[in-house]
Amino acid sequence: MGRKLQQLICLLVIVKELKATESNCICSTTSSCICSSSSSCDCNIKGLTSIPQTLPSSITDLNLSQNLYTTLSQSDFSRYRRLRTLYLGGNRISTINDRAFYYQNSLTTLGLHLNRLTSLRADMFEGLSTLYSLLLYNNDISFIEAGTFCSTPQLRSLLLGGNNVTSILQAKHNVFDCLNGLTQLQLWSGHLKVIPSNIFYNFPQLRYLALSNNEISSIPHGAFANLSLLQTLWLKSNQITDIQSGSFSNLLRLQKLYLYSNLISNIESGIFSNLPQLQELHLYSNQITAIQSGAFSNLPRLRHLRLENNKLHTISPGLLTGLGNLQELQLQNNQIATLPLVAYDKLSSITTVNIDNNHWQCDCRMVPFRQKMTGSQSFENQTTCEGPSNFHGQRLIDINPEDLICEEPTIVRFEMSGDTTLLQGQTLHLVCESLGIPTPDITVILPSGLDATVESGGRVTVEVNGTITLTNFTAADAGLYICIAANQAGSKFATLSVDVDIRTSVMPVTLPLGSTQSYDVTSVASVTLPEEAAIVRFERSGDTTLIQGETLYLVCEASGIPKPDITVILPSGLNATVKSGGRVTVDVNGTITITDLTAADAGLYICIAMSPVGATYATLFVSNVQQNMPTTFTMAPLSSTSSVTTTGALNFELPVLIASVCGAVAGTLLIGGIILTIWFKRRNKKPPSVPDHSIVFDNKNTTVTIIGGHDQTEQGQFQAMGEATRPHLQAPSVSQHHLYDDVMPPRNNVPLDDRPPLPPPRRGVAAAVDENAPAHDALHYYQPLTSTRNQPAEAHSYGTQHHYQSLRKT
Repeated sequence: MGRKLQQLICLLVIVKELKATESNCICSTTSSCICSSSSSCDCNIKGLTSIPQTLPSSITDLNLSQNLYTTLSQSDFSRYRRLRTLYLGGNRISTINDRAFYYQNSLTTLGLHLNRLTSLRADMFEGLSTLYSLLLYNNDISFIEAGTFCSTPQLRSLLLGGNNVTSILQAKHNVFDCLNGLTQLQLWSGHLKVIPSNIFYNFPQLRYLALSNNEISSIPHGAFANLSLLQTLWLKSNQITDIQSGSFSNLLRLQKLYLYSNLISNIESGIFSNLPQLQELHLYSNQITAIQSGAFSNLPRLRHLRLENNKLHTISPGLLTGLGNLQELQLQNNQIATLPLVAYDKLSSITTVNIDNNHWQCDCRMVPFRQKMTGSQSFENQTTCEGPSNFHGQRLIDINPEDLICEEPTIVRFEMSGDTTLLQGQTLHLVCESLGIPTPDITVILPSGLDATVESGGRVTVEVNGTITLTNFTAADAGLYICIAANQAGSKFATLSVDVDIRTSVMPVTLPLGSTQSYDVTSVASVTLPEEAAIVRFERSGDTTLIQGETLYLVCEASGIPKPDITVILPSGLNATVKSGGRVTVDVNGTITITDLTAADAGLYICIAMSPVGATYATLFVSNVQQNMPTTFTMAPLSSTSSVTTTGALNFELPVLIASVCGAVAGTLLIGGIILTIWFKRRNKKPPSVPDHSIVFDNKNTTVTIIGGHDQTEQGQFQAMGEATRPHLQAPSVSQHHLYDDVMPPRNNVPLDDRPPLPPPRRGVAAAVDENAPAHDALHYYQPLTSTRNQPAEAHSYGTQHHYQSLRKT
């Protein structure tokens, strides 16, 4: 009996050891899998070519990733019917036979990523009634059979990124049928160019959508309108350039929006207006140059706003309006030059702010912001000046606010660069060099009436240093070029005539600097003769007195064949055409409308009428008003100072009123009598003489433009322009000097004796000019666009005189 008991105990020990070996073993040397318990086995990176069949049948988690499997069959997994997770990623699987997972009805996660699958069939996932997550990313799938996912009614997460999504979505059937409960969908890196309409209508429960690393260029209106429960949207690393209003409509629960690493250049107001729950907005590493005021005003829950690595130049005062919960703002590595005063308080309320590595310009525009600095905010140490040159490398906080100044622009030169003779089709180079603090912005108005700036592209480009390049030059590019230099202190402009001489269709195009257009016609068809552009009138329409906030109407009526195009240069230096929009509009008939008038709208207006046969311009001055009065605008002559019209009720008693009127009449009669007496005495002494004219443009071949001298009182000085042409005269061009006369009298009313003398006379009536001087050394006098204050008001606005001067030398 004792011996039998010992044998029984020994047998029990053997059985126990065997069980222990099975549960914690390195399974057969063939598979080399590691099973940590009876429920989990790891066969990752074992070089296996077939599914091991010696693992515990009770396992629930099996990792077979990064082996050498190529085909899966039902017999491979029929032993393991309790599996809940099965990872087969990183193999070479290209074939999955029918019902390969038929007995895995408890499986919740299936990983088939990083394989070589090219298509999915309807019978491939039969039996996976409890499948929750399906990983299919980074295969080569281009086709999904109809009803493929109907065998997986509990599927919530579908990862299809890294496949040929474009081809998948081109199927005539709905590839995403039976996925009404899906909460996560990943379609990244799928060569997707557009977002197909109605693609997301089958996903009313979707919370997470990834469309990153595709080739999407725009987001159509209402693209995600059916995803009212969406919380996270990935659109990074696409080619998105434009976001339309309504692109994110009905995303009432969206919390995170990733739009970084795209090509977005402008953020318009209202784009994010329907995202009340948004907490994170990632817009960094785009091409954003402008963000309209109020673009983020309807994002009350926004906490993280990332705008770094863009091309922002300014921060508008309303940029951060409504962002009361903002905790992080990233603005580093942009091109921001200044910050408005209101930005200081807003930046101070944000926990994390980075404004480092911007193009800070430490001039008068930064005075209010500098005066707010106390040294208590971290971002104050991040404003290192890039300009002007005397402050380069210094921190703004270390500079005295009184030293932050601005200087009015001056145009140093506006001329051709390089050879003055070009063959048709070659490149024209112009240089408009200017100085000022801050650095003036350069705008060039072409002979066609179009304008080019540093932001322009195409055939005409303008660099920051004023270099203008026009490629593929043709005869249509000949004419008057206007260079405008403008900054916060004012603006000036200069003109340059680039003319053409085409003798035959095969002759090269020559560009003598400042010469006049000349055409040798070899054959003439029966055509309507063109007429040069002429401005009939440029004047104010309606009342001459306006209150701030009202609308100003100007009329620039022009004639010519063909009908000239109208361009208006505003006091700010900007220009408006019939294609312009916003607050300033120009009608085809020359009606100019400026709404919401402010004091900044006062100044010199220039109307340019331009057609293929010539151009002309006229100027009109809208004067400013005195401070502490209701803002009004009065039309005044070009050389006079603004006259102020004030509004308000004035009460006088009757006797006082009568006495005032009588006194005014008597004074007028007395002054008139004195003037007549003086006039008769001078007339009797000597007859009237012809006024002395000074020539400011001389071209022996073409045109002489004469500007009349000023009267001795310096009041009401209007320029009398005339042209004396010499038809049929053709000779080689000579060097000329271009003088640009001041539109307004000099500041501070310089006495006559202190003003520079007129050029000495040369032969005849022409000014002295060195005939041997090269064309590029021509003297230029640049005309300011802004008005000069503190000048005597000489003419009533109703009698405003206008000065019309041809821009084209004939």
